[in-house]
Amino acid sequence: MLKRSVRLFTRAIAAVLLALSVWPQASTGTVRDETAALVPHVAVRVTNIATGVASKATGNDVGFYIFPGVVAGRYTLAVEAPGMQKYEATLAVQVLQDAVVDPVLRAGQATSQVVVRDVTPIVTTSSPDLGHVLYSRA
Repeated sequence: MLKRSVRLFTRAIAAVLLALSVWPQASTGTVRDETAALVPHVAVRVTNIATGVASKATGNDVGFYIFPGVVAGRYTLAVEAPGMQKYEATLAVQVLQDAVVDPVLRAGQATSQVVVRDVTPIVTTSSPDLGHVLYSRA
């Protein structure tokens, strides 16, 4: 009877430890800029490095974000806001430990994109001409 009780106890402990290893944690933080001002409405993404599964969230009016139910593992964290440089970091979420990351965003550089579209066809299929000859008048 004692052996059976010990065996049941051992199995119960093993089951609890296994359950704790997959128990979801949370990843939270508050986004600020270089002057410590809060950055509202940021786009935040965490991606599990092992599985490639990504989750997205948006920071609230005071820059706070939360990802509830994050399983223990290694993640990449990416934070973006208009006019700011993108923030990227790697974090490790431990069992029974919430990960708190407070990103600091730097002011972005002014960039512009120029799109050039050439409407001149490379090959003219409507004419067999290869080119034109220019003559000079002397």
